[in-house]
Amino acid sequence: MKEKKQTEQFNLESYRYISSYIDDKEKPDLIIPQSLKSKTIETILDVGCGNGVFLNNWKNFFSTKRAVGIEPSIDGIKLVKKKWQKEKGLNFQSSFAHNLPFESDSFDLVTAWSVLHWIGRNEYLQSIGEMIRVCSKYLLIMDFVAKKNYRTPYSHAKGLYTYKQDFENLINASGIMKKLEVMRWWVNPQNGKVYFLKKDDLDQFEGNNISYYARKLVVYEKDYSLLPVKNESDF
Repeated sequence: MKEKKQTEQFNLESYRYISSYIDDKEKPDLIIPQSLKSKTIETILDVGCGNGVFLNNWKNFFSTKRAVGIEPSIDGIKLVKKKWQKEKGLNFQSSFAHNLPFESDSFDLVTAWSVLHWIGRNEYLQSIGEMIRVCSKYLLIMDFVAKKNYRTPYSHAKGLYTYKQDFENLINASGIMKKLEVMRWWVNPQNGKVYFLKKDDLDQFEGNNISYYARKLVVYEKDYSLLPVKNESDF
């Protein structure tokens, strides 16, 4: 069975999500990985920025000069621009993750917070590749990741799925991304509390509802020198 044009459909879902939360005044807690706290971050790209709250929080924490957020929906981006029109240094534009309209090595930090599980599998590898391409220093990805990969029907649109797959091996395979930090947690749907997990707790990600609500965050540093240069004479 062919995959429904999921990425195109999420153009509509992008607007639904943004319009649902555009007036949300609650500021979510910002989880700052230890590996990034002391870094100088002058430019940020947030892939799948939603209502822009997370990007604004990142910008303020790092005192970032230029922060850009993207979403597929043109109408959704209009709402976000209006919301943050008085905030200096924030920019928003319409774009899909698999075709980012930026030069290579453009941003000190690229973030994708709870985004990868929405992307259609036909565009999944391209999207990860694009995030790596436009990142100049650090890449932060957080998404739903259980102990084993699976997909689940998307509750807001029939025929679509969300995909809960571990992205780590794909990024490692690029050969130019060094892993700095891994964090795992799950969010209790009954009380909204975040429970961080240690390595010994990972078995909880299988066989119960923690597997459904499990999150994984990984921070990478881009380093072209990770792949050694070998000449013919070296063999």
